[in-house]
Amino acid sequence: MNAEGRKKLGMSKKVMEVSCYDYYTSSFKFPGKQELSSHRVITTTLVTAGRFVSAKIGETFFSHIFIDEAGYATEPETLIPLLGLLNDSSQLVLAGDPKQLGPILRSAIATTYGLQLSLLERLMTTKSLPYIRKEERPHYNDRLVTMLVNNYRSYPEIILVSNELFYNNELKCRADERVRSCFCKWKHLPKKDFPVVFDDVIGKDMRKADSPSFYNPAEIIKIVEWVDRLLNDAKGIGVRAEDIGIISPYRKQVQETRIEIRKKLGLRDEIKVGTVEEFQGQERLVIIISTVRSDEKYLDDDAYFKLGFVKSPKRFNVAITRAKALLIVVGNPFLLKFDNSWNRFMTHVFERGGFCGNTDFLPSPDFECPDSDDHNDAIAQGAINEDEGSAFSQQIDLPWKSDK
Repeated sequence: MNAEGRKKLGMSKKVMEVSCYDYYTSSFKFPGKQELSSHRVITTTLVTAGRFVSAKIGETFFSHIFIDEAGYATEPETLIPLLGLLNDSSQLVLAGDPKQLGPILRSAIATTYGLQLSLLERLMTTKSLPYIRKEERPHYNDRLVTMLVNNYRSYPEIILVSNELFYNNELKCRADERVRSCFCKWKHLPKKDFPVVFDDVIGKDMRKADSPSFYNPAEIIKIVEWVDRLLNDAKGIGVRAEDIGIISPYRKQVQETRIEIRKKLGLRDEIKVGTVEEFQGQERLVIIISTVRSDEKYLDDDAYFKLGFVKSPKRFNVAITRAKALLIVVGNPFLLKFDNSWNRFMTHVFERGGFCGNTDFLPSPDFECPDSDDHNDAIAQGAINEDEGSAFSQQIDLPWKSDK
């Protein structure tokens, strides 16, 4: 099922073969109940599913309703295919990850009233409901919650910190050995058999007059160097530009990185460069992360408006788990170490020998600071940055302020 206004251009052949497309009118159509009844499975978006209710297709029509990426949808969106279609004997399955990014909102009012919390996350964080872990029950109630633990994407060391911080060390690496290990002997790794690199760059946060977003030229230079090595000095691996993804939390860094890659390497759109939000649900053989932030004076604003990587565990979790075989992080360790998630990641990389750059940096393995990703306690108001899509006004007591 497609919206009537959807364009045919760009759709895959396989999708078109099973789509309700009317070649006489050159548009997608809404089939009748009899035609719908001839199919066992119907796939649609949350909003288009509302047409089933408008067409008076009753509550007994669907035996099962599956909502994929349910953690990425607002609760009202999720309710569209449920109200009027779900009955007492129907089975509802919400599939998604409440530890990754939630809905992206552009309205401060919507955020203020809690719409940044998905139905999936609300069910799994409301203590009075049976969807959460309890002290007397270390695992989820398997009649209600199934946690998928087999990871078919990444090399074990790439997901190790995420597994520890977000998934109770339950994830199991099931990725293809040949693919996941293809960079283990690469000569540019600081440590062989450890395809995770943290490249220390003490850059400078900059803005241009035409954008409020930040970029960091020193990190962009370093990114281009890594891409050049990957494409021209990775013999035997056969890396294509399409195998590389570059992630940054700031739109301006994305734009400036694209410009520099075109200028220095002659590539256009072969390498995907995008924000964390654009990479959710995606993967690449190689991921390069640019953290951008290098000036401590902006950290209060980042915490206040929920921008960037610092104090954003969900954005951190999405970014570091996109790589299949090689993860490279470019950033300022002296600033990132004040974030609990990044500090744990850098400590792991440092201990395993994957840290390159300033050898004066020592991570703080026992340091912990409160993460500010608790949607239930945050009250949102004010402007929302174009890149990150959410904001909150709760003032964070930053633990390093007293150390100035």
